[in-house]
Amino acid sequence: LGSVLHHLRPSKNGLPTFVALPEVIGTTQGYITPGQNGGFLGQGHDPFRIDQHPVAEDFQVANLNPGVNAGRLRTRSSLQQQFDEFRGELIDAVEAKELSAVNQRAVDLVTNAKVHDAFNLVAEGRRERERYGLKPFGQSALLARRLLEAGVPLVTVYWHRDQPGVDTTWDTHADNFNQLKNRLVPQVDQPISH
Repeated sequence: LGSVLHHLRPSKNGLPTFVALPEVIGTTQGYITPGQNGGFLGQGHDPFRIDQHPVAEDFQVANLNPGVNAGRLRTRSSLQQQFDEFRGELIDAVEAKELSAVNQRAVDLVTNAKVHDAFNLVAEGRRERERYGLKPFGQSALLARRLLEAGVPLVTVYWHRDQPGVDTTWDTHADNFNQLKNRLVPQVDQPISH
């Protein structure tokens, strides 16, 4: 849905058209569940993915490093352009155009103060973060709220695994009622009620 939205009505405010967090959905065997990227529309329509749980007190989005200064950013852009020129004939015009658009979006994200403000979960303060619950789903819901308020049209919050490689999702095969009562529902009820 987000890829279609990006294709038909891309964001014009410097923010991503859609964001997906806090991790990619996959099986316990490591297979990625289809439907989480741009699909046939291409990688230029992939979500801005935050592949980390936003539970740290000083959480920052890894892909938005504000420590990159303007000179270093220009150097990186120049290097990228040199690579693109070197590859020139190796890639077709459609792929080159798509890569250029993706690269420009990346530069826009890194340099836009509005983007940094929207992703600044620390600005919510400890009390508000506790109201949403200090678990990955609660903090992801709070970050999603911030992004929507800042102007991101669509944010997808996937359910997380409490323990990597262990099926701790809603697909309970045993001890269903205790899992719902003690682990799953409280993690959803707290952020949704706010």
